Amino acid sequence: MMIKKFTAIVVDDDLDNLNILKIYLQRYCHNIEVIGAATSIDKAISLYNDLQPEILFLDIELDNSNAFYLIDHLDNLSSQIVFVSSHEKFALKAIKYQAVDFVKKPIEINDLIAASNRAVSRILKNSNIIEKPSVKLDFLAIASTKKIELLKLSDLVYCEADGRYTNFHLSNNEKRVSCRNLKEYEALLSNNKNFFRIHHKYIINLKKIKNINKTSGNYCEFENNLSLPIAKRRQEKLIRHLNLK
Repeated sequence: MMIKKFTAIVVDDDLDNLNILKIYLQRYCHNIEVIGAATSIDKAISLYNDLQPEILFLDIELDNSNAFYLIDHLDNLSSQIVFVSSHEKFALKAIKYQAVDFVKKPIEINDLIAASNRAVSRILKNSNIIEKPSVKLDFLAIASTKKIELLKLSDLVYCEADGRYTNFHLSNNEKRVSCRNLKEYEALLSNNKNFFRIHHKYIINLKKIKNINKTSGNYCEFENNLSLPIAKRRQEKLIRHLNLK
C-alpha cells in the first residue's frame, strides 16, 4: 500500500543544516516529500510561488532577516508551518504566526516526526472542514468555546489572525473571537468580493475603508484613525480586485 505524500519546502541559510533536515525528512518522515530547498529568503519566496507546498520547514534566522519577514511576503499563504530553530526565544512569536510546531536544534528525530505528523493532521482536518459556500452569505457563524454567534458581514470591519484563533473587529468597536483560524474564514468569504486578504494577518471589508495610503508604504485606512498594512505581494492583486488596473 502506497503512503500518501505531503509536499514540503525546507529553508535554512546554513547549507549543512539544510541538508541534514532534508535527509532526516526523507529517511524518517515517510509521509513527507521534499520538493524544494532554499538558503535565502528570495529563493524561498520564488520556490513557494512556483511549487505551492503543503508544508514549510523554516529556520528562523535567515540571511540578515528572519522567517517572519519571509512569511509576511508570501502571497496567499496556505502551507502549514514548522519552525526548526535553536532560538527558543522565538517560540511564542511562532505561535502567533500559526505555526503547527517548533522543533529545536539540534534536531531530535522523534520531535521532527511528531511535528510532521501534526502538520499532516492539520492539512487533513482543514480539507474536511473548509468548504466554499454555494450561495453568498450575509453572515458568518463565529464559534467560540461557549457558543456559536451569527455575525452580520455588514457589521464586520476586519478579521485578524491570532495564532489558531481569529479576532473579528466590528463597526461598534466590539470584538468577537473564534476558535477557528483565519484560513477557514478566508475560504468561507472567498465568493464575497467585498472581502479581501491584504496581509497574512488581515482580511478586510472593502466597504469599510476610506482610502489606501501610499505615502509611507501601503495601508488601508478606516474610520477612527485605524490603518492596516497591505503586504507587498498582495498590493497588485488588491489593485486588480478593485478594478484600478
